[in-house]
Amino acid sequence: MLKIHVSIGVVILLTGALQCYGQERNEAETAVDEKSSGSPPVTVRLPKDITLESSAGEVVLPHDVHVRDKKLKCARCHHQIHAEDLDTPHAEYLESSLVNCQVCHNTNPENSNKYYKCSLCHPSEPADISDETLSSKVVIHKSCWECHDAGTGVEASRGCSNCHTKNE
Repeated sequence: MLKIHVSIGVVILLTGALQCYGQERNEAETAVDEKSSGSPPVTVRLPKDITLESSAGEVVLPHDVHVRDKKLKCARCHHQIHAEDLDTPHAEYLESSLVNCQVCHNTNPENSNKYYKCSLCHPSEPADISDETLSSKVVIHKSCWECHDAGTGVEASRGCSNCHTKNE
């Protein structure tokens, strides 16, 4: 009987210690939902910030703000979690984990792995070079603009330093 009480006490002590340890970590954590991933739930350690390199200067993405504070699901930015392989003429543009090609590309199971007509991504009369040349850089910018418009929206090319730090 004494062994049972001691065992229960140890379990309670360890559970409490693990909860305190988890709250004090600097890195955000998230549990991957079993229903959305098709796999058993897993706890993933996430970085607080992510630094993206670019020719206009690095961009520091506050990862924990997007995950913990804004409650965004991983697949919102990391589309490859659920994405199917696509038959596309621009494979080099699909390498970035921030580009969600399924927004534009066909996800119908009967027609999966096929891309739409070029004109759906490339307008016949482009408003600017970003409409004409749909690179991962352009798609990433437009993805960020979906949520960020205060000083960094469509006019971001005039305010690059809102996101990009200058190269020293």
